[in-house]
Amino acid sequence: MVSNSDLVVTSAPARLSIVPSVKKRTVPVLHGGVILNFTHLYFECADSPGGPWVPLTSMLQTNGGVFFVDCSPSLPEQRFYRVRGNSQYTPWLWIDFTTAILLSGSVGTRLRVDYLNAIGPPDAWVPLDTVTLTSPTQLYSHHALLGKMGKLYRIVPVP
Repeated sequence: MVSNSDLVVTSAPARLSIVPSVKKRTVPVLHGGVILNFTHLYFECADSPGGPWVPLTSMLQTNGGVFFVDCSPSLPEQRFYRVRGNSQYTPWLWIDFTTAILLSGSVGTRLRVDYLNAIGPPDAWVPLDTVTLTSPTQLYSHHALLGKMGKLYRIVPVP
């Protein structure tokens, strides 16, 4: 039954699904590149604009740019990023944000990450990825999560 001050309505039988909470946090996604393909890009971070700069990763750009998700175990209140290249061209850097999901369990455990639209059929889970844990707790992010902050997630153990 649903009611307000003016009306009481009884609906047909309905099903209520409760999705257990999945621990997650927002993490930065760094998009970087240079005009010239086949260039190594070096992503770095610092807690202040003057450094010291700490390496995050390096990647070979093969087709118009690369991206890196900063899933560092803990992020300070503010963090500065830069990208360097090994070519004569000045690299570009664009920062976006996405969701990272906290996975936990024994090393070697396999977990499937599914998502569901926040509004829609309660049984329309879409498998996103299967992950084998390399540490007891680790953050997981996937390019399919970009721009999908309004999704619900579930973690399913895989035998």
